[in-house]
Amino acid sequence: MKARDSVCLGILATIFLFYLLTIRSGQPWPDDFAMYIQEAKNLVDHTPIQHTNYLYDPYNPALGPRLYPPIFPLLLTPGYFVGGLTDLVPMQIEIVVFFTGILIVLWRGLGQELPPFEQAALLVIVGFNPVLWAFKDSIVSDIPFTFLLYLTLFLANDITKDLTSKAWRIWKTLGLALLVYLCYGTRTVGIVLVPALLLCGFLYKRRNGGRQLITAGLLAIVPCWIQSRVFTGDGYGDQLRLGVLGFIQTFVHNLVIYAWSFAGFWANPYTKVLRDLIFAALTFLVLLAYLHRIRTGMRIYEIFAPLYMIVILLFPYPGGARYLIPIFPLFVCYFLEGIEILRCYRMPVSRKTVLIPLLLLVLFSYGTDFVHSTFGPFRDGIEKPESKELFAFIRTQTSPGDVFIFRRPRALGLFTGRSAAVYPVTGDKYSVYFRNVHADYFIEAPALDDAAFDAFLANDCLSKRRVFINADFSVFRITQADLAACGNVATASTH
Repeated sequence: MKARDSVCLGILATIFLFYLLTIRSGQPWPDDFAMYIQEAKNLVDHTPIQHTNYLYDPYNPALGPRLYPPIFPLLLTPGYFVGGLTDLVPMQIEIVVFFTGILIVLWRGLGQELPPFEQAALLVIVGFNPVLWAFKDSIVSDIPFTFLLYLTLFLANDITKDLTSKAWRIWKTLGLALLVYLCYGTRTVGIVLVPALLLCGFLYKRRNGGRQLITAGLLAIVPCWIQSRVFTGDGYGDQLRLGVLGFIQTFVHNLVIYAWSFAGFWANPYTKVLRDLIFAALTFLVLLAYLHRIRTGMRIYEIFAPLYMIVILLFPYPGGARYLIPIFPLFVCYFLEGIEILRCYRMPVSRKTVLIPLLLLVLFSYGTDFVHSTFGPFRDGIEKPESKELFAFIRTQTSPGDVFIFRRPRALGLFTGRSAAVYPVTGDKYSVYFRNVHADYFIEAPALDDAAFDAFLANDCLSKRRVFINADFSVFRITQADLAACGNVATASTH
């Protein structure tokens, strides 16, 4: 084993242990995790995956679709089988394993195009990033998706350089098509890999691997289409009805949001100036490397990155750092390449003269961020005593057929077995929607609720009976007659 490989393996082992030993128990309130766990639970219990307690609200589609794609819930089933709903740590351990897998694929893939010192820097910068470290606790699909994504890109790039036998190339093509589907089956945005492969295949059509990429892209369409027909609830159609002007406004708005979110990967608790300087310097190097790659021969990476960014920039509900996780490792690879490209412009600097100061600044930001990070259990969310008390009351004091209105309906449905929905975005839809879903209870959570819902609950025309209260939540019993008498209470939403 080469010395540089030993160093990289040591870094990988250190990151894995660091992540494993700093897992935080519980889950915070944003409840995407609950839908994934619900679907994993259905798979373990041999229940149709579509049977959830989440009542989708078309007037508030930003919360999430009726159903999430099936691959990540399938991957969660071992962790759920071990821990169930009482111990989420086995599923969090799975996330740590997938994150380590990302680093391994980067090291053996893109990292092989870097000098030894830069390979180690790649693992350190990606592996110890505080933003990614924080996501290792969240049972959501982004990290597993990123692992599958880079495995797919690695294989596609390898095919363009493949000189193996025809039979082996066929197996690689089939494997690539399967990986593309797994990406789509983990996160719907994975469908951008299909046009990425087709475009890359067109560029390589007269060279080795072009036909294989096109074939793999076309083959991947079949299982993606089948999933879209079978899992009809995993679409985002209600969120995309914007019109041309709406998409333009969304693009401009998201461009600003994601620029700040990208800068946040380099944040420290002391000064924003250092964060912005690091981000500006690294972005300059990234652009150098990206333009150099375009001039010298585009790879699948250079095609995928802009396609992915266009999709998330046009999506009306920005995901911040979470949606940038798939791009961040590639960003780091580009800026490491950009340091070498500086020498192509005859700048009198060595690689390490530029890299070491940047690396020290990055590690300083990381270190100060970790010093101010919380390493214990989540202070808010499902493990908080008030939340457990709420769930226990609902399980024991309400009927299985009751319907609840709550800001986090998917978590409520998972931990209580009751049907739950979120309220509409605007107050003028409240009464009609609540009658349509036959709501029986409202849950007031001042720390979570929108102002419009608080105003609706405070309206004198709404007859309600409080049946539960603690420091964080109040539960009100309501009847359909009360809602009909109240009518549509129009209130301004701050959602």
